[in-house]
Amino acid sequence: MSWNWRTTLGVALFAAAVISGWSAWQQRARP
Repeated sequence: MSWNWRTTLGVALFAAAVISGWSAWQQRARP
């Protein structure tokens, strides 16, 4: 599998979305 700039950008955006979503969930779950 070749890692071009599009693949790298997609993975970076996906990781950022997961991290921001997880932190938001943690903030919401906290009483």
